[in-house]
Amino acid sequence: MDDIIRALVNYSQHLPVDSSVLRWASPIVAFGDPYRARIATLGLNPSNREFEDRKGNELQDPVRRFPTLNSLGIVDWQEATDSHIELIATACRSYFERKPFDKWFKPLDSILRGTGASFYSQTRPAVHLDLVPFATNPTWG
Repeated sequence: MDDIIRALVNYSQHLPVDSSVLRWASPIVAFGDPYRARIATLGLNPSNREFEDRKGNELQDPVRRFPTLNSLGIVDWQEATDSHIELIATACRSYFERKPFDKWFKPLDSILRGTGASFYSQTRPAVHLDLVPFATNPTWG
């Protein structure tokens, strides 16, 4: 997973400046651990609410879900070290063990439970993937 995150961090430098991508937010390769998951759901891209509150303010500890440039203490993603990449990977893998955005994931999980899997299960975990790993504001629809 680290190699994929490193590639996405490097790619993020080439995103158009005028795009709606939250350039200060880490890429999200998965919500949950894709290596343990039995089933996956698929979406378009991560919500800005993974990084921002309703007013557009960056989430701070203890409600922060994923690393940001600010939380990592760096100015640009090119400064990201292997330790920073591992923090992003850990945030992805452990997403449902911390403070998931349940307003979106709980209803989706109720559908998954019919398969015997759940985002919140340790024995039959599910994972959520997005086609584009970058959060945007406004969220794409």
